[in-house]
Order: sequence, then structure tokens, then C-alpha cells
Amino acid sequence: MNEHPQYDGMDFSFSEKGDSCTCTIYRKDRSRPIIVTEYMAECQRNTQPWKSHPKRMLRHKAMIQCARLAFGFTGIYDQDEAERIVETKDPINVTPQPTVIETQAVELITPEQIEQITQLVEVTQSNMTQLLAAAGRAPSLEKVTKANAKHVIEKLLTKLDKQQAQDEQLGEDVPIC
Repeated sequence: MNEHPQYDGMDFSFSEKGDSCTCTIYRKDRSRPIIVTEYMAECQRNTQPWKSHPKRMLRHKAMIQCARLAFGFTGIYDQDEAERIVETKDPINVTPQPTVIETQAVELITPEQIEQITQLVEVTQSNMTQLLAAAGRAPSLEKVTKANAKHVIEKLLTKLDKQQAQDEQLGEDVPIC
């Protein structure tokens, strides 16, 4: 703390009863000081240093807490604090684990399916843009999945059957002179 370039001194004051200690730390780069008060009732422990030098221990606690706020010190503990930290469980591993996403390979349309669809679109006079939208909004015929291609072929064959049935019906109704 004394070596920090922004450190500009500190003051201590005790309450009249001696049951609290206030530490004030001044920094060169701040217009207001950092002030922390620690209370005997919250800090005192049943150990020899606290029994023999309670005010010194309380002053030390106030200084540590104020320095943590003033300079962002973390991970530094005095012996008294270290004794209070008791590991009751095994350490927790907080290392992030790699994320594994289960996927299935997507089979794309086969050349045979492309040829069949192209011929059926021509014969049935179907709209290729609408067909691609129905096939999972594929950007092109080559990007249609094999399963969607099968579905599209079935629809086009159904459309072709209906057109052929309609053509046959029209042919029967034509009177011959």
C-alpha cells in the first residue's frame, strides 16, 4: 500500500468507548478519502492477540478493509482472517468445459433426385422458387436435403398424376364429328 503511487496517507480514530475504529485513506487521484469503520463486536475473537492488544487488532482490521476498498486488494488475508476461512468441501472446478453439440449429418439431394425434380418441374410447369420454399427454404436445388427432395418428388408425381387424369378426361369429352 505504501508503495502505491496514488497513496497519500491515512488516519485512524477510535470511538469514545473504544468499541470501533475508523480508518481514512487518502489517494492523490481522488477528491474524497476512503473511510471504513470496523466494530469490536464484529471482529474480536477469543485468541491471545485479541485479548492482549484489542485496539491494535481492531485498528489493523480497519486498515485492511479500508486498503481493500481504496486499492482493490483481493486475495490477501491476515492470520486472523486465514484462520476463519475453513475449507469444508472439496474445491470446485470452475474451469469451463468445452461445449459438445450432438448433431446428425445431413444428406443432400442426389444427382438422380435433381434430374428427376428438374424433369417433373418442366413437365408439370411448377414454380421452382415455390418448390425450394416448400423444400425447407433451400437457396438452390443442390442444397435441398435428401429427405426434402423425396417429399418434393412425391408432391410433383401427385401433381403429374392429377394433370394426366385431367388430360384424359378432357380427351374423352371431345366430340368426334
